[in-house]
Amino acid sequence: MYLIFQYLNLLQAVQGDLFDVAGAAADPAMDMWALGVIAFEIFTGRGLFSRKNYTDNDVINMLLGFENLPSESQPAFWHQIRDSAAQRLVQNLLRRVPDQRSTINEVCAACCTTSPTLCRKLLLVL
Repeated sequence: MYLIFQYLNLLQAVQGDLFDVAGAAADPAMDMWALGVIAFEIFTGRGLFSRKNYTDNDVINMLLGFENLPSESQPAFWHQIRDSAAQRLVQNLLRRVPDQRSTINEVCAACCTTSPTLCRKLLLVL
């Protein structure tokens, strides 16, 4: 998670106000994407952007939409998350299009109704 903020800060320093340049203001959908990154790490034990697999430029290009995210380019990507409810939740949080991401209410409802284990793990983050 810290790594993503480092990239965003770097981009902001280079390009001025990153969010205006990218055409997206900071909003709850960004928080949901960040929660998805954390949830991915919780359920897989590894970061979304591994330093051994991606250079800094790769990650910056993915975050800006110039390259596919790992979830968009690797067919077996989601199999890293064994619990199917957790897999669906993280998929919905890491959608590229902000309007398609789960809201916090949807996350809470999904967690508490489908998987008590999932609920306990995510409550640690929230």
